[in-house]
Amino acid sequence: MPHNLFDERMAFVGEPPWHGLGKEAPPDADVAEMIAAAGLDWRVWLQPAPGVPYDPRTETHDRYLVMRPALGSETSNVALGWVGPAYQPLQNIDAFRFFEPFLERGWANLETAGALGRGELVWVQARLKDDINIGENDSLRRYILVSNSHDGSRAVTVRFTCVRVVCQNTLTLAHGNRSSMAVASVRHTRNLRENLRFEQASKLKEVADTVFGKAERLFGGMAAYSMSAEKTEDYLEGLFPRTETQKSKGKKPRRWKRVETILNDDQVTPGQTRNTLWGLYNAVVRDEDFRRSTQEAGPAARLRRVWFGKGSQLKLRALESAQKLVSDSKLILT
Repeated sequence: MPHNLFDERMAFVGEPPWHGLGKEAPPDADVAEMIAAAGLDWRVWLQPAPGVPYDPRTETHDRYLVMRPALGSETSNVALGWVGPAYQPLQNIDAFRFFEPFLERGWANLETAGALGRGELVWVQARLKDDINIGENDSLRRYILVSNSHDGSRAVTVRFTCVRVVCQNTLTLAHGNRSSMAVASVRHTRNLRENLRFEQASKLKEVADTVFGKAERLFGGMAAYSMSAEKTEDYLEGLFPRTETQKSKGKKPRRWKRVETILNDDQVTPGQTRNTLWGLYNAVVRDEDFRRSTQEAGPAARLRRVWFGKGSQLKLRALESAQKLVSDSKLILT
C-alpha cells in the first residue's frame, strides 16, 4: 500500500507535514472533523480466531482476531492482529476524545492524525499553547502524542514531544528519571477507557507543564555548553561507535560525517549554537529524522521509525547523553 499509510489515511491542520502526506483539515478542527478528515471513522471488533478452543467456564476463546471493516477498494474485512481473551479494544473515536478537555479549555489544538500499515497503529497529536524559546529565533512547539495499536503489540501511550521550528526536528523527551518516552501507558484491559480518562485534563496538563519546563531548562543548558572537537568526538562515539578498523585508520563513520555536514548548514543550524551541545544534539536528531534507508518503503515508514521505532530510541539516548554532560557541568538552571 502506498507509503505504508493505508490509502493515505492521515489529516493535518495548517502547514503540510514533512512527508507531504495527508488531507488538510479545517483550522481548529474538533474531534469529529479531525477523525473524518483522517479517514479513521471506523471501529474494530473481536471475533474468535479460527480453530481455537472455547472455555465454557469463562465463555471466552483462547485467541481472538482484531478486525476492521473493508475500506476503499478492499473487498473484505481485515484482520489487524491476534490477541488474548483479556484484550479490550480502544476505538479510534475514544482515542481522539482523549483530547476534548484540552480543546474545550483552549489548552491545545489538534494538528495531525493518521494510521500506519493496515490501520494497526493509530495516532493523534495535539499542539499545546505557548512555545519554548531557546535563544533568539530558536523556538520549539510543544505536543502531546497519543498512539494506540489495534494488533495487541503495544499499550495505549501518551507522550510529550517538541518540534524545533528552525529545522523541523522532532525531539523525543524522557519522562521523570526513567528512560521512557511515555507519560502514561495504559494496557488494553477491562478498565482501559476509565484509566485513559484518569490521565486527562488538569492532571496531564500539570505533568506537561512540569516536563516541558524541565526540558526548557535542559535545552538552555545545552545551548550554553560549548563543544570542543574532543567532546564532540566522545559524544558521537557513544551514539555511533567506530569499528576498530575505523579507529586504527583514523576514519569517521558515515553518521559522523552527516552530522558534521548538518552542523555546517546555516539553514538548519543557527550560527550562535553551532559549536554547542544544543547544536550537536539537534544535528543528530536532524540526521535521524530525515535520513533515507533502503529498508524503508516511503515516508510513512520513516515516520514509524522516528516516532515509534529505533529512531525514537536513538533520539532518547542522544538526549540522555546530553543531559549527563550538562548535569555534570552544573549548567541546568533551576
